[in-house]
Amino acid sequence: MRHIPLVILAATALALPSNAVAKKPPLLRCDDARYSYVERGTHQHVDATAIRARSTTCQTARRLARSYAVAYRDDYGTPSQLMGFNCRWTRYGSDIGGAHCRKDSASVSFNIYDSSPYH
Repeated sequence: MRHIPLVILAATALALPSNAVAKKPPLLRCDDARYSYVERGTHQHVDATAIRARSTTCQTARRLARSYAVAYRDDYGTPSQLMGFNCRWTRYGSDIGGAHCRKDSASVSFNIYDSSPYH
């Protein structure tokens, strides 16, 4: 049996404690984003609210949420990919829902509300 010096064992124990847990990056709470448009002569908007970002910036998260709002309104659908992020959609009602988007370790989530009475 090979003997390992006690000094090396102690250094290893200090470097890798048994209760070490990897910490997640902080969850950022970002400002809302809005896409405004005119429909049948009336001013309407799609709001992206409760924007949350992890491992990315609020600027990127808000740009993604606004791009999602534009695509949601223009296509009357929910995009599955935007800006390199893969997104999934959960509908809460006829004019409101939530999106969660991931790209590598980055994630962004937000709610979408369309003010139009014409859908």
